[in-house]
Amino acid sequence: MKNKKNNSEIWTDENQFPYFCKIHLKKNMKIINVSYRLPISFRKTSEGVERKTSDGGLASSILSFAEKTHYEITWAGIADFEITLWDAKNECRRDGMKMEPVFLPKQLEKNFYQGFSNSVLYPLFSYFPSYAEYKQEYWDAYLEANRKMAEKVILLYEKDDIIWIHDYHFIPLAGLIRNELPEAKIGFFLHIPFPNIELIKLLPRHVQSFLFINLLQADLIGFHTWDYTLHFIECAEIILGATRNNFNLIYKNRETKTGAYPISIDFNKFNEAFDQMEVKTKRDNINNIYLNKKIIFSVDRLDYTKGVLYRLSAYEKFLEQNPQWMNRVVFIMVIIPSREEISRNSERKSIIELAISRINGKLGNYNWTPVVFQYKPIKFDELMALYTSCDIALVLAVRDGMNLVAKEFVASRNDLRGVLLLSELIDAAKELQEAIIFHPLDIQEIADSIQAGLNMSPNEQESRLKTMQTYLSKNDVFKWAAIFLGDLKEKQQKNAIALGTDARNNLLEKYSKARNRLILLDYDGTLAPFHIDPEKAIPDPEILDILENLKRWKKNEVWIISGREKEFLDKHFAYLNINLVAEHGSFIKRNEWKSQLPIMEVELMDEVNYLLTNFVDLYPGTFIEKKQNSIAWHYRAIEHQKGFIASRELLKQLKAYMLNKKLSLLDGSYVIEIKFLPSSKGSVYEQEIANEKFDVVIALGDDKTDEDLFKCLTKPFHYSIKIGKGYTNASYRLENIQLATSFLNVLKHIL
Repeated sequence: MKNKKNNSEIWTDENQFPYFCKIHLKKNMKIINVSYRLPISFRKTSEGVERKTSDGGLASSILSFAEKTHYEITWAGIADFEITLWDAKNECRRDGMKMEPVFLPKQLEKNFYQGFSNSVLYPLFSYFPSYAEYKQEYWDAYLEANRKMAEKVILLYEKDDIIWIHDYHFIPLAGLIRNELPEAKIGFFLHIPFPNIELIKLLPRHVQSFLFINLLQADLIGFHTWDYTLHFIECAEIILGATRNNFNLIYKNRETKTGAYPISIDFNKFNEAFDQMEVKTKRDNINNIYLNKKIIFSVDRLDYTKGVLYRLSAYEKFLEQNPQWMNRVVFIMVIIPSREEISRNSERKSIIELAISRINGKLGNYNWTPVVFQYKPIKFDELMALYTSCDIALVLAVRDGMNLVAKEFVASRNDLRGVLLLSELIDAAKELQEAIIFHPLDIQEIADSIQAGLNMSPNEQESRLKTMQTYLSKNDVFKWAAIFLGDLKEKQQKNAIALGTDARNNLLEKYSKARNRLILLDYDGTLAPFHIDPEKAIPDPEILDILENLKRWKKNEVWIISGREKEFLDKHFAYLNINLVAEHGSFIKRNEWKSQLPIMEVELMDEVNYLLTNFVDLYPGTFIEKKQNSIAWHYRAIEHQKGFIASRELLKQLKAYMLNKKLSLLDGSYVIEIKFLPSSKGSVYEQEIANEKFDVVIALGDDKTDEDLFKCLTKPFHYSIKIGKGYTNASYRLENIQLATSFLNVLKHIL
């Protein structure tokens, strides 16, 4: 591995790791890595202070990444040891990585970790809602621990650093950091599943909103799979009213990118371990102990999601149904102590031990123990020896994140022997499809899978492992980290500039010199203030005078691009002889109206109207507006929070209804509109206007529907202006309609 350097950047050898071209980091900048646990811990022994390396998948992944790439990493985490041990060891660096512990009072740490993190979030996110136990003191501790971590990160941060937050313990951390570091690059990665909206709804509403508002302050949010990504997007839409743009979420003044980044392993580390002397010696010892016996192996943390009892029951059923395998197979099960302080885990350990004793007593004999159980941490060379000596690796969980055990086993089999049995509810099953996949609750299917694995021919084992190893060698932990960090580094927040004196004078100068000028105007919220009754939101004389004067100059081409019906626009603007767009592009008028879309099918209109009518009945004060090619439900007249919650429920129902139908959905300002076939202000501009030659283009709008137009205006002579607050694709911003009117008043006098 070579490390190239120049005066400004450091990067990994691109011939060996070509995907690292995405994360050229400036010299002296660092990655601040944040997780609950540090990758090392300390404990007091009779011989002094002993250092222990974490057994977790996150620690092994990041440590491999740090060791192989030589990036400067500072790791901040909650200390699970006394400050006196830290001071005594005086060891803040490991393999060039700086450690920064955060020390919490014992009760605070308990309520934060055992309480909210693992008695609320973890069971909900893992689809075990009956295990969730919410208490106010848990939530208070969770907030306080996140604030303490935010204080630590803010102290560590230097300009241009990247902040990488890991897992459910620190969901609101991005927002707490963003308050003090508005320009920081912040990424968040979730290492466990993200559930659907119905499970998130089990949290109190104020907790839901706080978690999502603060998490959306990250620039990039990563998940293991696209399923989890879509679950998160749906939750953000429903809980906060965030707007979705592909896999980007827009909320208030920020855009957050989301995506799937399946974590992986250091493939070469595991593959090359096969030939290491310590591993070979231990493998030979295992093979001698279990001579002439097939070995089934599993290794997991102590956790109720791992389905340990299901694998024991399936193994028992396999032996009962296949007595010819008695005395010829052994199941080596290693459980690594983890979260023992959580009552459900400690209870489960006792149940597991009783089940193993029962199976061994029932089926075993003085010469054969069906299940060999070890409950303690396992060293790397011991783990590799078991991976490389077993005939079957049984990886089972009722619900799990990526679960790197499956990938480690596949990578370790340099001999291309062995069979992977993998639960379909583990994320790795989406990638390692050459494994024997089973449902973790189907005892018979697991038993049949064990039989199939033991009977698999060497040629088939080799073929399956080759395919999986080829994939893993191309998609290792370095690629995972490089792509995530690269996407984070490239993520730019688009911030509209206030159209202040300097910007305005520059625009007006270009405008005055232009020979051909295009002015694109939204109506509601731009030319006229919103009104509870849309029919009463009519243009005042000042606006009509502005439009008339703008149209008077031959240099100007003026368009009103609105969601209003063509009858409304004709009534108020026809005499001005300006260009009009109705229903967001359904109808266009230069000299006369022409329809861009076929008339909405009567049957579809009736069905949508029936659905909306139910909501009008449920929420008095809301009303339906029927247009020729669309139908809208308005909720501006009712209490804001009540209307918002109703609109999220309606959106959910409409999305389900619209599947495979030629409809599009607009989530506007206090209105939801359903249209027949897609059209937008942006598509109108590109299809009807963009080909004409203009020296200056000015567009004003306030709503989500105007963003499609703003996205089209990217050239230097394009001036897109957002009216009001909120995230925008526009280049400039005016705070209110009054300022917009004042600006247009200036334009009307320029020849």
